[in-house]
Amino acid sequence: MTRAQQIDQLMAQYAAKRRRAQAERQGRVERARELDPAIALLQEGMARRFSQVTRQMLGNRERSAQIAAQLRAQTLADQEAVRQRLKALGLPPDYLDLHYECPLCQDTGFAGEDRTRYCACFEKALGQARWSSRVRGEHSFERYDPDIFPTPEQRALTGRARAICQQYADAFPNAPKPGLVLMGESGLGKSFLLDAVACRVQERGYPALRLTAFRMLEAMRAYHMGENGEDAPFQEMLSCPLLLLDDLGTEPVLRNITIEYLFLLLNEREGMATVIATNLTPSQLMTRYGERVCSRLLDKRQNEVILLKGQDLRLRGKT
Repeated sequence: MTRAQQIDQLMAQYAAKRRRAQAERQGRVERARELDPAIALLQEGMARRFSQVTRQMLGNRERSAQIAAQLRAQTLADQEAVRQRLKALGLPPDYLDLHYECPLCQDTGFAGEDRTRYCACFEKALGQARWSSRVRGEHSFERYDPDIFPTPEQRALTGRARAICQQYADAFPNAPKPGLVLMGESGLGKSFLLDAVACRVQERGYPALRLTAFRMLEAMRAYHMGENGEDAPFQEMLSCPLLLLDDLGTEPVLRNITIEYLFLLLNEREGMATVIATNLTPSQLMTRYGERVCSRLLDKRQNEVILLKGQDLRLRGKT
């Protein structure tokens, strides 16, 4: 689905929100009027007075400001009378107001009356639609089972890694460091923890894009070949709020692409949330990608580096 199609789909959802808010308000108005018919009289009086005063202002422009001031004063008095009657019924003072999910845009999706830019809630929903659908959901912190690890040492080490990852996901987007790098041999739970971070962040309402290193390389190759439209995957990798890359180091090394675009990606995302899992050691990363890439991956000012050790759970039939 293109960005334009996703925007259209979200706009339809926002229109449905407004209709739902209006219908719910109408239900509350009818209930309040049934409980206290004087509320209906006050509301009808305000509506009738507004119509009458509008005609008076059009017929007497010299006194229009005075007439408008009188209307405001009387309206405020009537509104206060309604609130007092609601209070007597045990209802909140805003009971008869429209209750929007987003009070800033009133569920229009736009910030400001000029409607030239999207509200923050709409941008967040759009990002959620564009990126989060590609996050794997079978792994979560709740499904973490320490009993699958064969030794107390491995259980303790992985438990600490889990705690760091969960704290990162719970604090997102305000974690102490923007990135995590999970290192260790195959079958130690790196992909599980990476997925758990993605799921927790998504559950909290933030977008997340998860890719394998092979899919990352496909996106880089397409970008290198000029396939860099609005919906190009590499463009999304550069801009998504949370990027998660699994199995870094398993992708082929293509000349003028792999190392160059990985450096570009890491450089452009400096300070942005990025979680990476790799089977490679620091020395292997240096040999494969060079000093520029390795220094960004292992920069402890930017990334929390987590090293996992122990027995391969896949060989033990535990994953």
